[in-house]
Amino acid sequence: MRHSGAFSLIEVTLALGIVAFALVAILGLVPVALRSAKEATEDTRVSLIAQDVAVRSRTLFSSTAAPSPSTNWWYDTEGRFLDQSAGVNFSNAFFRVNLVSGDLGSYPTNVSGSALRGVKATMGWPVDTANGGVIAPAVNEAKAVFPMYLRPQ
Repeated sequence: MRHSGAFSLIEVTLALGIVAFALVAILGLVPVALRSAKEATEDTRVSLIAQDVAVRSRTLFSSTAAPSPSTNWWYDTEGRFLDQSAGVNFSNAFFRVNLVSGDLGSYPTNVSGSALRGVKATMGWPVDTANGGVIAPAVNEAKAVFPMYLRPQ
């Protein structure tokens, strides 16, 4: 009996089965990876918007004059602030931030509450481009909440 250097049909079938099993497992991870990438991008934008909100809030709420009790700001999908001075246009809005000035209940232990003004920023998305409200507010309204304490100047 001669030994040949070729693979038998059983060996080839077994190898193809192992490769197919591995490919199915790898392809099953693709949707998870895409969802994770989307969430990471969204979290980054939320963080950048939160930084922008903190800076703008210092300007708006840190004066000694009483600010309006509630203010809304809108941001596009890239996290850019949408200026509402020329009128509100929600066609590019994706994130909405609602700012509420008032008592947040607890203050840092090293500062008296009267020396600080509490501001709570509530971020929701996606925004309804028709009216600027958050779609399905019961579910999405408070995706991110940022309490801030500002010292009046």
